[in-house]
Amino acid sequence: MRWDPRTCIVLGGGIAGASAAWHLQQRLGDRHRGRGQGFRVTLVEQEAGPGRHATSQNAAMVRGLAGEDWIRPLSIEGQQFWNRGTSSLPLPRAAFRKTGSLLLASEEETAKKLQAWVLHAQHLGSPAEMWSAERCRMVVPCLRGSPLIAGAYSPDDGIADPLMLTEAFLKAMVREGGSLRLETKVEAILVERGKVRGVSLADGSKLEASALVLAAGAWSPGFLRSLGLSDRGIGVFRRHIHCSLVGADLLEKAPGFLWHLDLQAYVRVEGDGLLFSACDAEPCPPGLPQEDSSLLDRVSERLSSCFPFLQDLPISRFWAGLRTYRPDHRFLLGEDPEIQGLFHATALGGHGVTCAAPVGRITAEAVQAWHQDQERRGQKAFF
Repeated sequence: MRWDPRTCIVLGGGIAGASAAWHLQQRLGDRHRGRGQGFRVTLVEQEAGPGRHATSQNAAMVRGLAGEDWIRPLSIEGQQFWNRGTSSLPLPRAAFRKTGSLLLASEEETAKKLQAWVLHAQHLGSPAEMWSAERCRMVVPCLRGSPLIAGAYSPDDGIADPLMLTEAFLKAMVREGGSLRLETKVEAILVERGKVRGVSLADGSKLEASALVLAAGAWSPGFLRSLGLSDRGIGVFRRHIHCSLVGADLLEKAPGFLWHLDLQAYVRVEGDGLLFSACDAEPCPPGLPQEDSSLLDRVSERLSSCFPFLQDLPISRFWAGLRTYRPDHRFLLGEDPEIQGLFHATALGGHGVTCAAPVGRITAEAVQAWHQDQERRGQKAFF
């Protein structure tokens, strides 16, 4: 195999991979480094179109008040990206509806955590604010039967179209000189003497590269194990989302989504009805997850205890989507410590929609820093 030292492959065409590919093309592509001096970015996706799995299976909520201090700078950055886009990638107006959100607490300890989250978010430039239980119920009258002692309102949150952003990333990446290969199944990541050398494909051909970004979501653990590496504890889980065709009027003046942190359930308007989930999580293999109708009674009980106004709403349809996360819920992001030229943008734990832009930025920065280090050492990574 003739090694191509000027190619970076992004493996996975979901929102994280698409963001990484566009940010890489922006930072290191030919058009931004000078013709013939940059490298080629190629995104490889096994499906016939991008974003066919987790990107399209979620509730599409952009939530700036993430629950861990380490992620909040990323979630606020991602939230602001959805609100404003960038000069180099203006977002279509239909890609995001700024609706605000309201996170709810029924336990004193959770209310204290919410207060800390809001203070941190405000320090990062967010207009988030704490609400008393009385104000929550005044603004959202249907919460009068819900257990709560405080809430956190985040006005810059909203409802997104993740697939629209995924496609926008990829169109811009291709327009700027990158390439997109759909219906291209990768059988293995090729490594020689501890260095990435490309991928082998199901049709028997190979793509050479000196760097690879693993953004394969639920398929990432399998690729890691195939390299003899630990899967970094990445678990793949199924979550159900339910819809009713009626009920939107109940939340007519409410923020775009309500999320009860102690009872772990959320609800938002979807057309003339409501979309809701009890945040279930069951281990699941990669692929299209099968729905489990036996969970409906348990889901209904959880939702009714959290949001009693949902009790009599009929569930018209439901589906399951995949989430990947590690035991500590930290993203697997950045340079791999064992294989040279391997980078990660995976295990985003349900934060992929909110954090897509910063995940892509950080990935591209990591590849760029690695490349510059190779140049300093006299090991020409790309040219």
